[in-house]
Amino acid sequence: MALIMRDSTDPFDIPLPGLDVVAGYGDGQFVWSSEGWARFRSPIVPLSIVISGDDRGDILDVEPGAADPGECPRWADQFNRPGRRRPTIYCNRGQIADVRRAMGSRPFDWWAATLDGTRDVPGAVAVQFAGESLTGGHYDESVVLDPAWAGRAPAEGSQPEPTDPDQHWWGPYVAGADQVVELNGHCRAPVFREAGHWFRNTTPIATPRLGEFAEWVLANRVGGVWFVMDESGGPQGQGPQGRLPVDQAFWVDDSVTRYYRI
Repeated sequence: MALIMRDSTDPFDIPLPGLDVVAGYGDGQFVWSSEGWARFRSPIVPLSIVISGDDRGDILDVEPGAADPGECPRWADQFNRPGRRRPTIYCNRGQIADVRRAMGSRPFDWWAATLDGTRDVPGAVAVQFAGESLTGGHYDESVVLDPAWAGRAPAEGSQPEPTDPDQHWWGPYVAGADQVVELNGHCRAPVFREAGHWFRNTTPIATPRLGEFAEWVLANRVGGVWFVMDESGGPQGQGPQGRLPVDQAFWVDDSVTRYYRI
């Protein structure tokens, strides 16, 4: 399940209901006060944004008036934040190529800015999809596509289920599975890296590509590897949609997707 993250230059303008993650400024003109940070108590996850490659934080802000792509390598090389898996860089889709070029082989996570309502951005762990014109307040809102980025566990409800076909509609689809997850609503799962396979039943048919996605309610684990059953038409969405017969169902490697509830 996707998490909701909000950010603002003023911590007191961010609404708390429905908030999972908050991002505030750790330096610059709009640095947050300790009182501002104190508004956001556990389990809300706080993340610090910095606008200078010389300052410590969880996220480097790359945009006009903040850092530029050339500052990213120096900042990433000095990154040392307990509990954070790697540096995160915030920038829009037009800047990410320059950031990647500057970073070279350095690993980093990308918080993408669209601000036009777009939530699916291949390669991003979070997407800032709504600015003030869409939120109606003095704050921006993002969807966190990878809960692990914010230190959260996988989506609630991902629990083992018996695979007795007499008890569940999905029994015939998951013969031999170690574990099964059925959601009560669809998840959309954009492909974030080109690896693994699309399958038709158990037959590999294509390599997942950026820009593709799955929509699923059913996932299973076989031999320690998770797969999700796609109902949106398989590779490029060009196949038949909906819940297909067992021998025609599309599946994709879960490890190459990020997902959120729709």
